Amino acid sequence: MKLIFEKFGLFFRPVEEYDATFILNLRTNPLLSKFLSETVPNIQGQKEWIRKYKNREKQNQEIYFIASDKIGGKLGLNRLYNFEKNCFEIGSWLYKPEIEMSIPILGDLACRDFGFEVLGFPFCKFEVRKKNLSVVKYHLAFNPEKIAESDLNYYFKLSQKNYKQHRDKLLKILSYGQK
Repeated sequence: MKLIFEKFGLFFRPVEEYDATFILNLRTNPLLSKFLSETVPNIQGQKEWIRKYKNREKQNQEIYFIASDKIGGKLGLNRLYNFEKNCFEIGSWLYKPEIEMSIPILGDLACRDFGFEVLGFPFCKFEVRKKNLSVVKYHLAFNPEKIAESDLNYYFKLSQKNYKQHRDKLLKILSYGQK
């Protein structure tokens, strides 16, 4: 399976050990980490996590993408994981705070497209921190099914059909159109 791809003007490739500093900088950025699980600021620990991830990637259990611009500047992260018979989970959606607002959205759409179209899953699951109101609102626009909630999170399941209907509307709003 080809894991390197381009979509919506963004370039995606699997995370490598040399990306550890970039990942750790995003995960420990005070502007971004408010709704994340705690990350210990330890570069060796991040490298070890990536080594374990690479084993899961080899076993087709998950894919952790670095999103870049056309000249290779790293912009953010997306991860597809917990592959089941008819569903994948998407998360680790984290982008540099200073970039254009549409880029993280296009990154999310590109990776969901990958899960639905390349991996062939009909459903996607994700969780969102209840207090992360703007992200909750974004996800609710796709009309997902809420499958559970905890004190901290909402848990959703999204069909490919509902996703594509909203994606196409969103791409028009972003003036990107279909590519």
